[in-house]
Amino acid sequence: VVAAYNQWRSTCNPPRSPARNAAHEWRDNAARWRWYERAEAWDKHCLEQAAAAVESRRIEILTSGYALKHERVRSLDDLADLLKDDLADPEKRWLNDVKGIGQGENFERIEIERFNSALIEQYRKTLDDIAAEMGERVAKHELSGSLRQQTSSVQIFIPDNGRKDRDPSPTGTTD
Repeated sequence: VVAAYNQWRSTCNPPRSPARNAAHEWRDNAARWRWYERAEAWDKHCLEQAAAAVESRRIEILTSGYALKHERVRSLDDLADLLKDDLADPEKRWLNDVKGIGQGENFERIEIERFNSALIEQYRKTLDDIAAEMGERVAKHELSGSLRQQTSSVQIFIPDNGRKDRDPSPTGTTD
C-alpha cells in the first residue's frame, strides 16, 4: 500500500516526496477492499495464464513438425529421393578433379575423374536414418565375461509321522 501511495504522490502536481506510511484512507480502503488478497489472486491468475500458455506452446511443438515420427520419415524419404536422383546422373556420380605432378618447370596438370563416394555415403546414411526412425535397426549387445555353472543341492526331510514301516537309518539298512 505504501508503494502504491508513493507512486500516486509522485504523479501529483507538484510531485510530493515519498511518505513513510500511507495515508489513513489508503490503509482503510486497502483493508475494506481486500487489496492484498485481490493482488495475490491477480498475481496467481497471471502466473497460471503464463504457465498455461507455456504448456500450450510445448504441446504444439511436440505434436507438430519434425517432433512427429512420420514427418521426420517423410523428410528423410524426400532427401533419399533427391540423393537417388543425383546417383542416377553420371555427372554427379563422377566428379572432375585436377592433380598436379612435379614442380617448377616439370609441373604437369592432370585432369581426372573421381568417384563421388560421399554421395553414396550420404544416401546410405539417409536410408539408415529412415530405418532407425522406423525402429528397424536392432542394436547389438555383446556380453563378455565368463559364465560359471553353479550347482546346488537340496535336502528334503520327510518325517515319518509315527509310521512304523519306514526305515530310520540313512543308508536304508537296519542293524
